[in-house]
Amino acid sequence: MRVLVLLLLLMSSAQAKLDIQHWTTPEGAKVFFAQTKGLPILDIQLNFDAAASRDGDQFGLASLTSSLLGTATQYHNEEQIINTFESVGAQFSNSSLKDMSIVSLRTLTRQPILKKSLHRLLLIKQCLLITLMRIQK
Repeated sequence: MRVLVLLLLLMSSAQAKLDIQHWTTPEGAKVFFAQTKGLPILDIQLNFDAAASRDGDQFGLASLTSSLLGTATQYHNEEQIINTFESVGAQFSNSSLKDMSIVSLRTLTRQPILKKSLHRLLLIKQCLLITLMRIQK
């Protein structure tokens, strides 16, 4: 029992305080940024107010849109997108919840890898925005 209490005390005192910076872009997007020096990894998560609660009479629209993200862009098919992310060890994922849709990317921060991963993510994001604008019409 003493070992457990000591272990808990050591664990609680060893927790580092994470400095989370936040700001709002001129376009109104909220940004939260936390930097750590330990791993050369960048995690990006884009949360959109475009989910099942916004489907209206078009039930399943958010889920369908989310499932199609990453399957094609204007210039690349699904296999090319997957191969790009896999070739640099990046992880791309997306999901749709009741109150938000999420697009995530985890990639290494070495410049050539980061550039390639971000470029492909931006193409996917561009397709998402075009789709959302078409849906709203």
